[in-house]
Amino acid sequence: MAALTAIGITIYGVVRIDYVRFYGDLGVGMEEVGLGYSEVLQASVAGLAILALVLLILAALVVATFVLLAVAMIVLTLSPKYEPTAVRDLVRRAPSSRRVARALVVVTLAVLVTIGAILGDMANERSNRVQDGAEVHPIVVRDVLDEIPVGGRVLTESSVWLARRVALAEPLLSAPVLNVKAAPAKIEQLSDGEVTHQCVMYLGAANGGATFFDHDTDQVIRLPAASARISAPSDSC
Repeated sequence: MAALTAIGITIYGVVRIDYVRFYGDLGVGMEEVGLGYSEVLQASVAGLAILALVLLILAALVVATFVLLAVAMIVLTLSPKYEPTAVRDLVRRAPSSRRVARALVVVTLAVLVTIGAILGDMANERSNRVQDGAEVHPIVVRDVLDEIPVGGRVLTESSVWLARRVALAEPLLSAPVLNVKAAPAKIEQLSDGEVTHQCVMYLGAANGGATFFDHDTDQVIRLPAASARISAPSDSC
């Protein structure tokens, strides 16, 4: 139970920092776009779990390879005076299941922190896109795998190949990890008897208010949802 609690706290801490990096760069609080504790976990836990599982499997394969090589070296060293007792002693010295479980928790936490660091850079890059007036979609598993410095593309393609064999490619690789988004929108308001419109980026809504970012003036616009008409941008935007 303590291990699950530690992992849950780490997941929330990691993604919260990255949400703050995205929305903070725009001058907006997470709560203004409807991202509270439960919303953050619901939006990110599945994607993070898939990513962590993929990376843990990769790490396990690497460790297993080194272990097999080590055992092979020991067997070759003992030949031709092969002594079964030496191998049995090696097995006895293997860590207990409790130690293995602890090590797995530590490795999982390290993997989550590593994913968080990658997500942080991606969050900053997407906030820059919003400031340039570009649409931003949620960061999904495939995006993060592509950003892994060593072998990311190979890892993505391998995951696609494996997932397709069990018909789970798109649901797995498209699972959201960081639900940041910004969509072009047009605000229409009645001012002094005239209808004015403004082309902005819609970030989200909460508590009866809508939040926008004006990429022309680099300013945040907060409006009661009922005071303005929000629609998709026209060619005039």
